[in-house]
Formats: sequence, structure tokens, C-alpha cells
Amino acid sequence: MRQKFIKSFIIFIAFMTLTGVLYGVKAWGQEMEKGIKPWEVDIQGEREENSLMELAPGKVVNDDYFAPGRVVIIEGEVTKNLYMAGEEVKSRGPVGGDVLAAGRAVEVAGPVGGDVWAAGQRILLNEETKKGVVAFGEELVLALPAKVGTNLIYFGKSLLAEGLVKGNLRVFADKVTIAGKVDGDVIAQVNEVTVASRARIGGNLLVKGAKAPQVMPGAQIGGKVEFTEMAPPVTEKPIWENVWVKVLALIKLLVLALLMAFFAARLLRDGSEIMTTRPGLSLGLGLGVTVLAPLVLIILCAIIIGQAATLVMGTFYFSLLALGGLLFKPVVGLVVGNFIFRYLQKEKQTALIWTVLLGSTIIWLVCLVPYLGAVINVFGLLFTTGALAVLLTRNFLTWPWGGGKNEKTISGTTASGTNAAN
Repeated sequence: MRQKFIKSFIIFIAFMTLTGVLYGVKAWGQEMEKGIKPWEVDIQGEREENSLMELAPGKVVNDDYFAPGRVVIIEGEVTKNLYMAGEEVKSRGPVGGDVLAAGRAVEVAGPVGGDVWAAGQRILLNEETKKGVVAFGEELVLALPAKVGTNLIYFGKSLLAEGLVKGNLRVFADKVTIAGKVDGDVIAQVNEVTVASRARIGGNLLVKGAKAPQVMPGAQIGGKVEFTEMAPPVTEKPIWENVWVKVLALIKLLVLALLMAFFAARLLRDGSEIMTTRPGLSLGLGLGVTVLAPLVLIILCAIIIGQAATLVMGTFYFSLLALGGLLFKPVVGLVVGNFIFRYLQKEKQTALIWTVLLGSTIIWLVCLVPYLGAVINVFGLLFTTGALAVLLTRNFLTWPWGGGKNEKTISGTTASGTNAAN
């Protein structure tokens, strides 16, 4: 049950990250098309000065609102979804939809009509959330005035719950203190649980960990108290650290895919085309480079006159392998993305950026599966290394940055200059 839940959480985080990137790029493009530089905006009470992003009190945004910056303070009203990212982010005004926030310090101090999704070192919730809360970070504080309309799910290190949770409280952490009210069940996998005297739990208290829960006198629990002892892991990392490592890997992959879509579109297209049209050649060259090249290096090392050549070829060999390992997910992702969009949209074309982001995310998800992920990584490295070898021999080590003469890298324009549908 726990593994299934964690897998579902990881998959959601992946698609949430992808959605955020897609919406962010879309919003950026819309502003640039209007002649507005997103980093120099000063309209409708929105101000950005020295990496401070602020929505002034009394201002209303009747749409989704994207707020990136070092410090983000939202005091106005957002009728739809609010997306915040920065070192310190604060939402103090009403939000009609969901709040998605990421930063070192995250504060949600205004009413939220939807869900709250937060990731940060310290997360503070002290207002009403109509729906659920999913939080990931080192510390989460559900302050006394805060209310959660449905369930609260937390992955992290420390939780202090003083407010009201109308649904279930599910926690994967090191330390949990419950000093408020939970109408449903409390399901916790933690090392230490403390139920304060003023705590009120309407359902069951189910704890798995190294220590039995400490229930203080005066605390009320409507259901049963069940404790399953689990020896503390010696070498394994906490669950939240493992999840964060996976999510961070996805974020890095999507950033790499974006950079390649902007600045190395031809490399992406040519590599994916070679894999699609000549898969046997890609795999064969990949095997040859990976397996035969070390044998050649060993033979050269045995010959005194070949030491200089060995050094040069060895550097080239390891560089090619490193490049193949770095680029295989975006390149193979473009192949997968093209296949999916062609299947779904038939004759309609899709911009390169959406295709490579979707395909890269799917490859990342598949690589999470044990054993299958290892196989995908090995074959992906071989195919990508082989495709790079073909490109290097074709262009004689010429790095194919950008698109062709009539080719726009981001809009999805084909080589003939025909615009692809977004």
C-alpha cells in the first residue's frame, strides 16, 4: 500500500512539474508576443524590483497567475490558480483555484478555494483550504487558524498540526506532533509521534515506526490506536529524501530538454531521425563504440608510439559516452513524443518543445520501474551514442546548434518553413 501510494505521488509530481514548465513557457511566450518583457512588468499593481515579485492588495487577477522571483508576495486576489516559485514565497490574498508553491520558505496565509501543493524547506499554512493539501519539505506547520477541507498528505522531516483537518492525515516523516483536530484517521509512518492533550482525532491512530505514539492525558481518539513496530533503517535514506531525489532528477531533465529545444534543436531532430529511420545503424555503432573502442585503446597502450593517440582517443571516447548518457533521455524522448502526437493528432503537427518535454517525462517515468529502467538506460545510451557517432562522421565534429535557414526551433516550423500547430 505504501509503495503504491509513493509511486502515485511520484507520478503526480512528475506531471505537475511538466504542467508547470509548459504553462510557464506558454505564459512567457504570450507576454513576448505582446511586446512585454516578463522581467520588466509594472501593470495592474504587479511589481518586480530587484527580483521582488508582488501583487498589491486590492488588485484582482481573473486568470491563472504565475509569480517567479527571489521573493514573491501575493496580497491581491487570484480567481483561478496561483503558481509561485522563489526563495521566499507568500500567498496572503484569496485564491479561487489551486496554489502550487515551491521555495525555501513557503507561506499560505490566504483562503484557497482548491488544493494546496507546496514544496520547500519550511512550509507554513495558517488559513482555510477548501480542498486538500500535499506538502513536501523539511518542516510543515499547520497553524491554529488553518483548516484543510479534505485530506492532508505530508512527506518530510517534521510536522506540527495545530489546525483542523476535516479528512485524513497521512504522514511520512521523522517527527509528528498533533495538537489540533483531525476528523478522519491519522496514518503515520514516523520515528516519533506525539498526540498533545488538546488534540482531537475522530478516527483511528495508525502508526508505524520505531517508537510507540505518545498520547498525552486529555487527548481524545475516537477510534483505535494501532502501533506497528519497525526497526529504524540503518543505511536507507528517509522516504522524503528518496522522493526528492527523483523529483529533482525530473526537474533537471526538463530543464535540459528545454535548453536543447531552444539552442540545439537540430541536434535533437537529427538524432531522433537517425534512431527512427536507421535504428540498426544506431544500435550497431553504439555497441561498437562502447565495446570495441576500449579494446583498441588497450592495444594502443601496448605500443609506445601509440600513447599520444591513446590519450586523445580515450578523451574522445569518454566524452562521447558522457554526452550520450546526458542526452539520451531528451533525444529518445523526442522519438517517443513524436510517436504519441502522431498517433493522437494524425496529420496535425506539434511544436518541438511540447514533444520533447512530454517524451522526456515519459522516459523518466519508465526508468523508475526496477530492472526495466536499467534496460532502458543501457539501450538508450547505446542508441544515442550510435546516433551521435553518425552525426559526428556526417558533420566532422561540427556541433549543429540551432535550426536551419528556414527553420524555427521553438514554434515547431518544419525545414520547408511551414508552421506547425501548437
